[in-house]
Amino acid sequence: MAKVLHFDDFVSSKEPGVVVFGTVHKGTSAHSHDFFELVYIQSGFCLHESSNANTLLVEGDLFLVPPGVVHRYLGTGQISIFNCLFLKSTVSAFEGDLMRLPALSALFETDAPAALPKIHLDLDEQKRVSRLLKQMIKDAGEKESGWQLKVKCQLVCLLIDASRAFQKHVSTPNEQNSYPNYVSNALGIVNARYSDANLSVSVIAQETGVTPDYLSRQFKHLTGVGVQEYLRRYRFAKATELLLNGKTVSEVASDVGFASLCHFSREFKKELGVTPSAYARINS
Repeated sequence: MAKVLHFDDFVSSKEPGVVVFGTVHKGTSAHSHDFFELVYIQSGFCLHESSNANTLLVEGDLFLVPPGVVHRYLGTGQISIFNCLFLKSTVSAFEGDLMRLPALSALFETDAPAALPKIHLDLDEQKRVSRLLKQMIKDAGEKESGWQLKVKCQLVCLLIDASRAFQKHVSTPNEQNSYPNYVSNALGIVNARYSDANLSVSVIAQETGVTPDYLSRQFKHLTGVGVQEYLRRYRFAKATELLLNGKTVSEVASDVGFASLCHFSREFKKELGVTPSAYARINS
């Protein structure tokens, strides 16, 4: 059964119903919580599992997990994140206004709100979100006069920026999808066929109907990483998960699309700093 985390475990009685901190994840067990969690990826990559679906997280990604949703980070020590934890009551004074924002309305309309999907922020959005989170940490640490109210107001600003970003990047029935079909198809191909050793940018481009150069440029513009790098990171993120699930290094190499065990071990150590067998031993 998934562990339930409680807001009181992270804050003191003097906190204003919101707390922000930076952390480095090495993978977590499945858990849920009794608070909202807004997550911004500062650097690194890993797989995130929620609702039995795996998503690759990279720097610049943002997502929001509401209370009661079971999720976990899978098997990498390379991801640095900002966590913003808050209670619904913290923003209750602004609930009416927040409900008017399309991306956030569902969070307040039901006792079992759905998680907002992961999005990749553009550079301007990354700067705004990162700046707000760092300022919230600074103000909470210095605790000058009025800091509780200021941090609450910063949380509302953060939610507004998040809502705008979700509305911009995630399609709805009445909006144009900001991920063109060829990028969405490329993501689907990588996620479904990462174990194919012959999968390449050229193959993916051919199946999506565009040239490799064009796909690479547009894919990086929209997701923050190139197709080849996305495929590489997805494979290593998946490899860490499989290693922690007890598969042998040889099995994992084959499962994530490496024809050569030596090549897999060499590239794994280059990416994660340890050999696959050492990684499994250290994190078991």
